[in-house]
Amino acid sequence: MNNYEKTLVITVLVVLIISIGSIGYRQYVKANEKFTDYELKKEEIQLNHNHEISVGKLKISNLDAHTVSNEITIDMDMTILKNKGSKDEFEKNLDGAFILLVDDLYDTSGGKYELKNSKYKTASVTYDKYEARLSFSTNLDNIKGKHKLKVVYLDRNGHKLKKLYLPIRVDGGKIV
Repeated sequence: MNNYEKTLVITVLVVLIISIGSIGYRQYVKANEKFTDYELKKEEIQLNHNHEISVGKLKISNLDAHTVSNEITIDMDMTILKNKGSKDEFEKNLDGAFILLVDDLYDTSGGKYELKNSKYKTASVTYDKYEARLSFSTNLDNIKGKHKLKVVYLDRNGHKLKKLYLPIRVDGGKIV
């Protein structure tokens, strides 16, 4: 290989490296701008109070607990009043939006959701009020001990997330 060919190969490699670097930097800047509005807020839910969510208002009521052996079941009513004109189809992800934390650890047992009026509405149907009965069941190592449970609703509005949580203290298998 003569000097001319070596210079040509080195020049092509330098141009290629600079081009790839500049394209990568532009993509990084675009991605960084897209997610700069990310936000995470935490809000404690109070029973029988309305709490603002991205599609309207969320209300939790009628909290109850039942124990069988080492399993505790937490039941509650949930009402979501949608804002007029809200086109969000949050009900498609509703079963993933509510979780149960036991002593600040994620509990793998999912919730059970039943519409109160037994009219199952599809995503294509518009509605202003969504009422359901939520049930969470979990096994506790020591059912007679004290535990801190949290029912968490994760509200997503674009890149803004709000974690609404209902703290529940359990002692001896009963809510205190």
